[in-house]
Amino acid sequence: MNISNCGTIILSNCPVCQNTSENSYTVIVDSIEYKDTELDYSVDICLACGCMYAKQRTECKELYTPKMDVEKENVHQINEVYSPKKIWNYQNKKLQATELLAIVKKDEVKYLEIGSSDGSFFYVLNKLSEINNISIKGTLVESSGASEKCKNIFDCRVVTESILSVKDIETKHYDIAVLSHCLEHFDNPGTVLSIVHKALADDGILFIEVPDGMKVDRGITSPLSYFHIVNYNLLTLGELVRRCHFEILDVIERDNYPGLRLIARKKAKGKFHTENRGTLSMSLLWTKSAVRCWKHHKETALKKVHHILQKLTHDSRLLIYGVGGHTKKMLDQFPGLMNAANCDFTDSNPPRMYKGRLSKDSRHLIFESYDYVIIATYAGQETVYQKLVRMGCPETKIIKLYETINSYAN
Repeated sequence: MNISNCGTIILSNCPVCQNTSENSYTVIVDSIEYKDTELDYSVDICLACGCMYAKQRTECKELYTPKMDVEKENVHQINEVYSPKKIWNYQNKKLQATELLAIVKKDEVKYLEIGSSDGSFFYVLNKLSEINNISIKGTLVESSGASEKCKNIFDCRVVTESILSVKDIETKHYDIAVLSHCLEHFDNPGTVLSIVHKALADDGILFIEVPDGMKVDRGITSPLSYFHIVNYNLLTLGELVRRCHFEILDVIERDNYPGLRLIARKKAKGKFHTENRGTLSMSLLWTKSAVRCWKHHKETALKKVHHILQKLTHDSRLLIYGVGGHTKKMLDQFPGLMNAANCDFTDSNPPRMYKGRLSKDSRHLIFESYDYVIIATYAGQETVYQKLVRMGCPETKIIKLYETINSYAN
């Protein structure tokens, strides 16, 4: 099935500093395959502030509509009732909620969340607020199909469209606005924060969490996800927030979930003072360093795959764990993996077709029949490795492509 409503979008300015996009250079042009449609995008670095962003991409408007729920496909959403055991990344959401409640000075709080996904963060926040005798009334903005889950949460209003399209967000109304792993999806983040600034009360608090742009070594795939239009580091995120008239109160780098967390207070609009050139030059150095790190991890992984390919014979049997985008990139680089050996696929998710083959149920695998087992996933590599060992796969057969994982915690 092909996706309709696709077109090419080209940014004329850097999303952070608004410098012309001509003052940037392209690191790589990449693509993802989604429902039999190739979505292309570039990865560019702004030479003025060091922001990494997609200057050009195939824009698919359906991806952020109720027709689509990409997060659910990535097993990032609950399929059943809310409970700590069912909520994806529960411990991090609890940490975020605890931090927010620590700065709340009111018994009744008006709450706005943009990009709320399935609403699980607001659910966790609500449960913790009850313990602290705080009443929170929420407005959750989510344009994808995940918004259906939000409607099951008590004390919240659900807006099922993009924040850029909403006409009835109240002015100077909200005490807290949250954008948790959301801002990186916008090519116009300044506009989004301007809307938030208008919606917040005069002493309102802004809470942002985004992926850490210094930890972009996504293996043999791109240093920037198609779904993430901007990779922020501490300096570019601070530059953007100050430019949008917020005073930064606190900012940290997460360890357990590689991301940046920033808390800021709304300021009255006035003249904006940008960071000095030395600070922004340091941001550019940081981004270039992150790209070098990504290239090193990519080259190391590809060498391992090449080494395995050299060992394969006509009688060899190969098992590839993972049927997602990472596996596709690997096979695009080394199509001989499927041709030189009897190759099977498996995955943690329910069996599905890949390259014309139905992936095998991992619970029924006979590992003695395979010569090599390649873990063709990035973020969950260590989890998959431990699972394979528990299932009886000899460690000597398992090929881990990466020594270090800087993406989501395993």
